[in-house]
Amino acid sequence: MAQSIQEQVLQAFSHHSIGAPQVFEPDQYTKGSATREPCDLVWTGRDVIFLFTMRDSTRSFEKSNDHNLRQLDGWMRVWSDSLRLLGSNEWRTFNFAPTDFRRVVLVSVVGGANAGAEAIVVPPSQRRLASGAVTSIRATVPDSGLIKLARRGGTALDLLAIIDAVRASGRRWAAHEFEDAIERAHTSAFAIAEASAPRPPDYDLYLSMLEQIARGLRTQRLTTNGSDLDVAHGLAALGDINWQQTARLALSATEVYRMVRDVPQGEYGPMLGIVEQKLPPYRFLLGAFDLGKREASEAFSQAIIDTVNRVRTETPETPAIALTWGMTGRPVVAFDTSMIIAEAQTSRSNALRYVVAIEHAAT
Repeated sequence: MAQSIQEQVLQAFSHHSIGAPQVFEPDQYTKGSATREPCDLVWTGRDVIFLFTMRDSTRSFEKSNDHNLRQLDGWMRVWSDSLRLLGSNEWRTFNFAPTDFRRVVLVSVVGGANAGAEAIVVPPSQRRLASGAVTSIRATVPDSGLIKLARRGGTALDLLAIIDAVRASGRRWAAHEFEDAIERAHTSAFAIAEASAPRPPDYDLYLSMLEQIARGLRTQRLTTNGSDLDVAHGLAALGDINWQQTARLALSATEVYRMVRDVPQGEYGPMLGIVEQKLPPYRFLLGAFDLGKREASEAFSQAIIDTVNRVRTETPETPAIALTWGMTGRPVVAFDTSMIIAEAQTSRSNALRYVVAIEHAAT
């Protein structure tokens, strides 16, 4: 049986996007005697929330698009501080009011040969939101474009940039134009990150790093130092960076990995390496160590703890996230990644607030 648009999009996010922990299907709500769905899918990023409705191309593009937008308008008329947007995924639960975000983007996703992309800013008189300060955008995107963005590892910020470009053009884009814009943005992000790299990157290793980060999120085992620590807010950070920042993160990971891998194993080879990558508002601590040497593992763990504590003391408003790759031999790698999320002093509703450790089993 062919997959629906929603199933294809969810699968693409789950397998390829580090923003996957911020994607969820919302709970139903009651209006009068009827039970309704706010939308089909929700995706959040830094100060922005996307509400998606999706239709397969079983009828005309116009009818499918109008149906999608009417559903979204119905939810916008009732969404408030008292009737909140609820939902969950395998990582966390969600509970949002419209005022938790500066931008609300209503997205109709339509398939078919006539699918295209367009976007407008909804006038204040038509926003139907609890707060007039919230900017609302109404957009239509082709299903092929959204799936392509997810498969390229894009986050909510990348989708917002593409939709902003559509809106600024003042015209409707064909589906191939939307997809071409995604490809250009993705390629450009890597080129910019590559230009700042200390040496020519290993592209295959770079792609492997991106895949391992996304895969690690799906195969996580959670461990904490306390019983009431919340992993959810930490995972939100990975949806708060864009393609260019993701490329810089993955390239930095390949550099610290190569630093250990490319020296012959033995007495004089480095057992571990660690580097800090600043991607505002976060700092990522990237490292690799030789799992065959116990002292390397112990030294690395202590280095991570010391660095995170230093960051928390010096800049408590800037979270620190540690991603590590353990090496069992050269040149073959068995990934055993971990994440340490430092406490942050911020008022943002889905920001980082806790210290957790996440260990991903090698696959």
